[in-house]
Amino acid sequence: MNVQIQEIKAIFNSINEYPDTKDGLKKAFNFFGGRIIGIVNSEWVLFRIIDSNTQRTICEHFGTRQGIPYKYPHVSNKMVMENQPILPFTYVVSNPKNLNILVFCTMPIDKISTDQQLFIQAIINEITKLFVILNSLYYKKESRICIEDNLDKK
Repeated sequence: MNVQIQEIKAIFNSINEYPDTKDGLKKAFNFFGGRIIGIVNSEWVLFRIIDSNTQRTICEHFGTRQGIPYKYPHVSNKMVMENQPILPFTYVVSNPKNLNILVFCTMPIDKISTDQQLFIQAIINEITKLFVILNSLYYKKESRICIEDNLDKK
């Protein structure tokens, strides 16, 4: 239990300010991707943000464990939106349903524990908040900011 509490603190107390650039968002994706890879002992992680209305990808971020090359996985936005299984992967989606976006994380694992699900769900919700804040018209007069770079190898 203490290890889990320490992990929660490490994840959510590490962000001292919201990202306000593409580079800041990339750093957040790198950090959270590394945590998820560690939590589920995965070889890679894929974050994707999709438009809920069109089911089109707004942005995505793919990263692998250091020294492990992997080809980019095919994951159907439609299947995620319809809550269908995408074997042999597991995915976790963001909780907020009143947004025009859906954020999800895919991993090459067939099952995860309830605790892992909760940790990943919290991370996905945090990514959702960061993306919304970064793209808020109040803070930016540009259209959506996103990154399509790979995570730093963890």
